[in-house]
Amino acid sequence: MDEATEVRQGEELDARKVEAFLRDVVPGLEGEMTIRQFPSGASNLTYLVTLGDPLMDLGGSLAYWVEAGDPEEMQLMRSVPTNAQGALKRRELAALYERLSGRAVQHFDFYLCFGYFKLAVIVQQIYYRFYHGQTQDTRFQAMGYAVGILEKAAMRIIERSKL
Repeated sequence: MDEATEVRQGEELDARKVEAFLRDVVPGLEGEMTIRQFPSGASNLTYLVTLGDPLMDLGGSLAYWVEAGDPEEMQLMRSVPTNAQGALKRRELAALYERLSGRAVQHFDFYLCFGYFKLAVIVQQIYYRFYHGQTQDTRFQAMGYAVGILEKAAMRIIERSKL
């Protein structure tokens, strides 16, 4: 598994102006802005940018993760074999993240619920573009349904959470 590392020389991003703007418009924004790079992104430079709570990024990533035990409607949204036998479950991934990053993953339900909501917003934007003819990619046709599926996933977390 590729781990994000320091950005390679010559491929740096000048983020100072962006970070200054973000901090100016969001008073009280805490945390360090970090920019890391995935080493296999030679032809397609792939960066990981974090500002604020990095666990929000973890929750967003886990929202894409569909487990074998998830409802059938979630299985329809799966784009990679995260449900295969032997694949890590979301909580196992969070534990791995915790071990590798040294950051405690408390309030798992909060971050996953936020991740589902964030993904629903992204999917809604993509579907809107398809619906209004701004893109012709037929893969986006069913994304209107995906918004509701993600909303249900977030609601299931709210209903069962002990937070």
